[in-house]
Amino acid sequence: MAKTLLYRYHAGEAESIMREGVGYLTMAAFYPMFDIISKTVSSAGPEGFTSQALYETAQDYSLVIDGIELASYSDVKRDGVEAFKMYRASVEEEDLMPVDNQWIPVVREP
Repeated sequence: MAKTLLYRYHAGEAESIMREGVGYLTMAAFYPMFDIISKTVSSAGPEGFTSQALYETAQDYSLVIDGIELASYSDVKRDGVEAFKMYRASVEEEDLMPVDNQWIPVVREP
């Protein structure tokens, strides 16, 4: 997804950005946080944006991509990650490639 968005919004700079390293991929880790902030401001308004409003929005937050819930929060679950994929570096493709298409669910002990 990061590579697709990079080419969509920064087509002229995409190759240069990728040659500088994989730092552009870290944005995926911040996406849920920015999405929760955006949803909070949309529902509470800029003046209504408080830590309590952010907390309340996060309680109902769920990030679903391709039918897989990748992130969610609750009043007792404070980390967002629900699933992850394993990747390998491919010299031929000059990219990170999924080992397979299966998402691996995070297992939490009760």
